[in-house]
Amino acid sequence: MDLPQLADLLKDYSPAHFSDICASLKSLANELDNTKAALSSSLIAAQSRDDFSKARKILDMQEELSRRITDINSLLENYASPSDDNTGDDDPDNNRSASSAKPVDYEQYSMDDTVAYEITDTPVTFKRPAAFSFRGKRYAVTKWKTMYVQICGLLYKENPRILHSMINEEKRPGQRRIKMSLNRADLHSPARIEGSNIWVETNRSADDIRSFILTLLKRYQIPSDAVKVYFRRDYAALHADNEETDDQ
Repeated sequence: MDLPQLADLLKDYSPAHFSDICASLKSLANELDNTKAALSSSLIAAQSRDDFSKARKILDMQEELSRRITDINSLLENYASPSDDNTGDDDPDNNRSASSAKPVDYEQYSMDDTVAYEITDTPVTFKRPAAFSFRGKRYAVTKWKTMYVQICGLLYKENPRILHSMINEEKRPGQRRIKMSLNRADLHSPARIEGSNIWVETNRSADDIRSFILTLLKRYQIPSDAVKVYFRRDYAALHADNEETDDQ
């Protein structure tokens, strides 16, 4: 059984676990991307010393990392997780039958939106945001993509050059899914960062958005606890119940 066949089976028979696997793969791809970018400084240092043997090894590592990132992104594009919902809609299960006899009481999945959670290790799949805070200031949001775009805007105001440098890194051979661009036509669901000419891709899962926010904070050398999130709903139990029902 090859990997695509396994992905098909997991998606059909265990969608919640398949969602977790996709989220982990996205985190892995982001971390490999961060490592590849970090190697650039070592490459420049080696070239400045005319240490071309070391420079070639670093280039080989970066090329291999690019291939691995491309493979992961290709798998994720072909087998998108059913939890990739960043719309913030109150219907947590778009695959649920419209003819379901028993209506769902969404209020039972409400959370205390005054409690702040750090985004580093907090699971976000199936959760809906109520707000986020940056450096202690709270901003009301109802969608993950809105939170993502607003954080990009706040960081852009602090140092626009860092975000512009990340656009240049997007233009790599083998890069299939562009996350930000100066041309909105490059993106599937573009949103412009306030005060800039930069467009970002918003068609991303909650976990992918969380991972990229952490990447941005790392590039800006800002502690991850500078961003906290407040939740209004947690539909994880509802999805688990639906999966158990489907298995019966």
